[in-house]
Amino acid sequence: MNKAVRQHQPRPLGRLRTLLALTLPALVGLLVMAFVVPFNQRRGRNLAIRTVSFLALRISRVQLTIHDPDNLLSRRPAIFTINHESALDPLLVAALLQRDVVPVVKSELRHQFPVGWLLACAGAVFVARDGTGKKALGGAATALSHGQAIALAPQGTRQAHVRAGSFRPGVVHLARDTGTSLVMIFLRNAGARMPARQWRLFPGTVQVEVLGEMRAGDATLEGLERHYLQAEAEAQAP
Repeated sequence: MNKAVRQHQPRPLGRLRTLLALTLPALVGLLVMAFVVPFNQRRGRNLAIRTVSFLALRISRVQLTIHDPDNLLSRRPAIFTINHESALDPLLVAALLQRDVVPVVKSELRHQFPVGWLLACAGAVFVARDGTGKKALGGAATALSHGQAIALAPQGTRQAHVRAGSFRPGVVHLARDTGTSLVMIFLRNAGARMPARQWRLFPGTVQVEVLGEMRAGDATLEGLERHYLQAEAEAQAP
């Protein structure tokens, strides 16, 4: 039987591990929020980010291989962009950035408990897909003005591979309007760890590459897309 087919067949142990990885850390995060945030909001949020991402990746046996990690932890404020392959991406970003980061996520997640409640407590900016998203990015600008980082996927939706013309301009407008640099992150193999339309986590490694920084004055949608298309081509090269 083909190896790829065997990998994606449902197995009780894999389903149990996925359930634990997606629920237990979220519950722990809710407890952290409840007991720490009332006394120190930023410290509580940062502790929840680190705790939830650490537990989720440890339980699911997903590892990160990071190139140039110092740039991720030291840059605040900054706008971190990622290529969006998997529903696992928010946890990967949390594990990478660890502190003082506000995620920009689709508005549908707001109503998914406990994920939506946890994101709301973490200060997430919820963006609708019906044309009101640009207005919602005002919350992201506020977070940047408070010295925090923003993390978002310019593609707006999951894609197995980066495609030309798929990036949305909101992130470039945000960078220019706030004078904040873009730091580009490329996630490789995230889709294999949690494939689209499958609530199943597969153990393995996600390779993370920091593609570089684009200063606010130099930020263009074409330039941003070009960096990701080049990284995608290198990832697909034999």
